[in-house]
Amino acid sequence: MRLIVNADDFGYSKGLNYGVIDAFHNGIVSSTTLLTTMPETGEALALIRENSALGLGIHLTVNLGKPFSDPELIPSLAEKNESFRKISYDNIPAINVNEVEREWTLQIDYLLQQGITLTHIDSHHHFHYHPRLLPTACKLATQYKLAMRALPPDYDYSLLSEAEQATYESVKKPEHTLIDFYDQDVSEDYFLSLLNRCPDLKNKTVELMCHPAYLDDIIYSSSSYNTKRVKELQVLKSPAVHQWISDQNIRLINFGHL
Repeated sequence: MRLIVNADDFGYSKGLNYGVIDAFHNGIVSSTTLLTTMPETGEALALIRENSALGLGIHLTVNLGKPFSDPELIPSLAEKNESFRKISYDNIPAINVNEVEREWTLQIDYLLQQGITLTHIDSHHHFHYHPRLLPTACKLATQYKLAMRALPPDYDYSLLSEAEQATYESVKKPEHTLIDFYDQDVSEDYFLSLLNRCPDLKNKTVELMCHPAYLDDIIYSSSSYNTKRVKELQVLKSPAVHQWISDQNIRLINFGHL
C-alpha cells in the first residue's frame, strides 16, 4: 500500500499547527491541508517553510474564519461583519455556487502567491463532496493542476450527471479515501486491523484523513471535535502503528507523489 496520512485543519490554531508538525516528525502524518482564513495561517506557512518534506494542500472553506472576498460580492456566504455565515453541509443548496468559486479561487491564489507548492485540494466539513460544489472543486483542481481528495466509497454517484462523473474521474486522486479514523474509531487497532477489514487496499494508493493537535483554548472552546484530536496524535505517534507500517511494507507518500 502507498499511504497518504493527511492532517486536516492546519492553520486553525497554534495547538493544531504544532500538533501536525509533531505528527509529521514523530508519527506517520505525511501530508496536511491548510486553512487560509484563520489567524494562525501565517504561523502555519512559516512551519511549512521549515518542513518542506511535509506535503501541503489547501483546506478550502466557506464556513470558517474570514473570507478573502469582499462580503458584498459573496452575500450568500458572508456576513456584513466580514465573517463567513454558519453554513452546514445540509444548507449548501441555499448558497451561490459562483460565489464559492470566487472565494475558493482567491484562497488558492493566496497560497500560490506565498511561493508555496500545493499538492492538492480538499475542504472543511467535506463541502467539496456536495453535488452542487463537486464540479467547482474539479474545475479548480484541473485549472491549477492539483490532485483532490477522492469521494468516499459509499458516495451516491447518481447525484452527478454523466459529464460531472467524467470530469471527476479525470482529476488526479488516490484510489481510495478513508474518512472514518475519527471520534470513537480512533485507536491503534484501527490501523492494526485495517488490512484484515479491507484486504483490497493492500495494493492501492490510499488517503487517510486525520485531525491531530495539541489541545489549546481555541480548539477546546471553538471546535466540537477537541479532546479526540489529542488522542489521534497519540495513536499516530504510537510505536505499534510505526511497527505496523514497517511490517506491512507500507510506503508513506503525499499527494505530490501521485
